[in-house]
Amino acid sequence: WDDPSWEPLCEALKEHLSDLAWEMVQSAVSIAIPMTGAPARLVLVWQSPKQMGMAFDREVADLTESLETALRQARIQKQLENTNEELQLLQELAITCGSERSLNAICAKILSVALSEVRLERGTIRLHRPENDWVLHTPTDRTDDEVPPVISTNSGLRRCLTSEEPFVIKSRNEEWQRYLESLGNGARRRYLELFSYLVVVPLHVERLCLGAIILESTAHSAVSQRSLDFLRTLGRYASVAIRSVQLHEKELQVRPIEMVGAMMGGFSHVMRNKVNNAMAAVGLLETEKLPPDERKLWFTRVKMELGRIENVCTD
Repeated sequence: WDDPSWEPLCEALKEHLSDLAWEMVQSAVSIAIPMTGAPARLVLVWQSPKQMGMAFDREVADLTESLETALRQARIQKQLENTNEELQLLQELAITCGSERSLNAICAKILSVALSEVRLERGTIRLHRPENDWVLHTPTDRTDDEVPPVISTNSGLRRCLTSEEPFVIKSRNEEWQRYLESLGNGARRRYLELFSYLVVVPLHVERLCLGAIILESTAHSAVSQRSLDFLRTLGRYASVAIRSVQLHEKELQVRPIEMVGAMMGGFSHVMRNKVNNAMAAVGLLETEKLPPDERKLWFTRVKMELGRIENVCTD
């Protein structure tokens, strides 16, 4: 069996086996044999069936049926535990996305959730720019030669542009091997050759490719379909969160420009009024024959308006 492990299965067996059948298990030599790429097997060995009496065949049938029932129950229990764990991860991500407005911080949390699901330790999130560059948005302890901050489009990332489903790139994939050969013998190639496979989760919003979650594994164990299903859900949620932050950042970039425009409009209006008042006073002095006292009054008013213009410019 692939799942669950032997210990919780024993607990389930105790609940479903009859006393005699359980004694059979205990009296036998029981071995759980893990095999790479294959299910484990329970091997029960007895010296002689006669030792168990006439009811041996019936008890073996009972043991087989009970084992199948216990397996089903243990698997259902394990699925419930996995579902609760996944919901908890998504809830934590939702809280982070609701409180954070930093793109790098949200990407780091998304990557943490993805790595937790597939039980891996290394990965990155790269966001796609229109000029076909993929920019790193998660921290790494590797050098820039091993994990460049910006890379061009390779075969896996090109696939992200058109596919919205998570996929696995195995190290023996021919196209991937050609890509590694194109890198020469540098640090980047040596780093990528450490991994037995990559799990890639495209990030899309309304057919727009935002980027990809890339999970790197040195283990030979395969990724379960359940994990891929969860990563699909995570990718859709992460895409919306990332796009929301991108739009928010864009709005913050545009807002100061709009504010400057509004301020300049108000400044222009005030200046125009002050200049018009001063020009009207000058025009009056040019066209009208005014008594000296009144002429002096208008000169004073012109100087006042010009002083106001100077104050506005200074402010």
